[in-house]
Amino acid sequence: MAGMTTRAIICLATVALFCSSTPVCAEPETTAETVVKAEHPFFREELYPRWSEMTPVQLESDMKEAARRTQERQRQLEQVSPETANFDNTFGALSRATEEAEQLEMYVSHLHFTDSIYVEQVDAFERNVRTIRDARNQLLYSPRIQHTLNQWAKTPQAEALPPALRFIVTRQLETFSTPPDEQTAKQLNKLELELNRMLQQYAFNIRNVTNTWYFVFRDRKQLEGVPPGTIATMEEAARKRGFGTQEKPAWLFTLQMRTMADVLQYCRVEETRKKCWQGIKSPGNTISHDNAPIVQRIMQLRQEIAELKGFSCHADHVMQHSLMGSGQKALRFIDGILAQIQTHINELHVATLLNASQQIGSTVTQLNPWDIYYYSTSASDTLNKFSLQELRPYLEYEHTLMATFNYFGDLYGLTIREVPSICIQGNRTCPQGHAEVWHPDVRVFAVYDTATGKHCGSFYLDPFAREGRKYGTSTQLISRGSIPTAEREGFPPLVVLILELHKPAPDKTQLLSHLELRMLFHELGHVFHLLLGNGEYKEQSATNVARDFIELPAQLQELRAWEPEVLCTIGRHYLTGEPMPAEIAHKAAASRHNSHYIVYLKQNLLIAKLDLEMHCHYNEKFRGNNLDLATANILAPYEIATTTVAPSVLRNFPHCIEGYDARYYAYILAEVMAADIHEEFKRHGLHNGATGRSYRRAILEPGNSHPAAELYRSFMGRDVCTDAFLHLLKN
Repeated sequence: MAGMTTRAIICLATVALFCSSTPVCAEPETTAETVVKAEHPFFREELYPRWSEMTPVQLESDMKEAARRTQERQRQLEQVSPETANFDNTFGALSRATEEAEQLEMYVSHLHFTDSIYVEQVDAFERNVRTIRDARNQLLYSPRIQHTLNQWAKTPQAEALPPALRFIVTRQLETFSTPPDEQTAKQLNKLELELNRMLQQYAFNIRNVTNTWYFVFRDRKQLEGVPPGTIATMEEAARKRGFGTQEKPAWLFTLQMRTMADVLQYCRVEETRKKCWQGIKSPGNTISHDNAPIVQRIMQLRQEIAELKGFSCHADHVMQHSLMGSGQKALRFIDGILAQIQTHINELHVATLLNASQQIGSTVTQLNPWDIYYYSTSASDTLNKFSLQELRPYLEYEHTLMATFNYFGDLYGLTIREVPSICIQGNRTCPQGHAEVWHPDVRVFAVYDTATGKHCGSFYLDPFAREGRKYGTSTQLISRGSIPTAEREGFPPLVVLILELHKPAPDKTQLLSHLELRMLFHELGHVFHLLLGNGEYKEQSATNVARDFIELPAQLQELRAWEPEVLCTIGRHYLTGEPMPAEIAHKAAASRHNSHYIVYLKQNLLIAKLDLEMHCHYNEKFRGNNLDLATANILAPYEIATTTVAPSVLRNFPHCIEGYDARYYAYILAEVMAADIHEEFKRHGLHNGATGRSYRRAILEPGNSHPAAELYRSFMGRDVCTDAFLHLLKN
């Protein structure tokens, strides 16, 4: 989530031609904007938003209008009595009551995280946010609406609703559930307000350091062993910042660049690895931006809120509708898998220490934390006798992107076409037939059902890391769209797919790593899940499925990036155009089952364990303890001994603090489910469109219209089986 050239032609179910124009940056006009230019760009219903019209002045106006519409719908809902109630004028109306405010917040959030140039919009939002939040809270806490909802939900008409609508009723009643007494309500409100402030401060501390920290290397020898492509990227970045020249080059190192991982893995100079590691650990770990006390307070607040709501811990509170059901069950699940791979972990640790001893020339029993990645990577390559770097020449970016779209299009019955795009600066308008983008590197793709021609939705592709962009690799919903009605035309959903690729120099070829390929496959899984849903109400959106189910489509697609027949389908040598040799593809597939995978799986398992421990056992394991030591103690049985205690990952890992709190295990559970479904696909063929479309109908299109377990059973005909995943671990 790109120096642009005219794109090659792709079609995803039949051979068809289309051209995509280079995103153009239109020159600004001299006339300054002094008045509101267009009607409600922050929640206007249209296929592609007009980002250049989303000014601070317009935002303030639209926030007032969004609040006014919420208040008007509250008045309409309060006029409904239990006797005149039906689904449409109660739960259905409630689902749409705050749609303008929600759309506005999604756009502002996107602008905030995509580029620092939108700081004025963010400031305007924060100045006026109470306008829409107060309107929303008044709606949610209206006694008259609560009474009508509760009464009508008990009627025979409500009981007779289709399961998908009954599902909405159940969830909305929980949203409207009130505390047992006024004192508890006041206390909850106080704690939740403080929690929101702590979360904002946590994010600010990370962003502040991430956006400002950098280091410049002046001596090429300091980067010995780093891949040439990474070196070139660092040199180009330095020159753009005014460091170095062609005659005397320099190499820039920032926290927005993926060069960090390559340096830690491959650089032979310890001092450089140390500098890199210190940079990575600096967000949330400086005197002026210290997240340790903030994390402790967030954990404490969540524990108190959970207890006031009748739960033993925060994990149980957020898992009530999850597949796992409780924090302790999830923790047993994670601990069980760790036990399954403990022998493999120990073997890798022995190999890593042996490798370090051989390179250093003396026996090593512990490592500097900045050296672990380097020695474990070379140990893994030695054990595996194969490096995934051998795939790079066959993964040229543009061809790989188009081939990937082609592959998944054929599988799911979709056609993906690029839309001409333009980046507008100043008081200009977007030409007809173009989609406006916020940066020249961004591209736009529309997704159609091949059989019917229906426009399922569109996605922005924002592929290259850049300064000021706060998103990492991710997929974000930025508009749910709307269902056509008698009153409005309706429009499909819109998402943004964000990657963190190095942007190559104009004369350099972009070659993807296998990790970057997996991330592309993974994020496209989210894209299809978000765009293909058929739900009429926001509660049915894929964004609202159980958190430990939401990663399934992404993890399933990621598995395909290891399959030889898929690699040979999309891989072409960037110089000769020859398909990827089957021998290399099979070696890559074999490495899926060895130490590379153990490293990856261990990292995810340990973060999941830490996340669950902090949200299940805060009082026992964290309260009153040093955050870094508490983290080290929990993870010690699975880590190589180090010369110094590293800063806790919790200082700078938003997944565990906001969004996936107590549910990071979802990535592991999704791997288990994905392995199960992947075997079903393999039985019918990984290119089998009939199976792909069956999966699309059963898993992707329903969104959150039914419980996750039912969706799984509708495709597999049974509950989740762990056999495929356990077979993988045994290998």
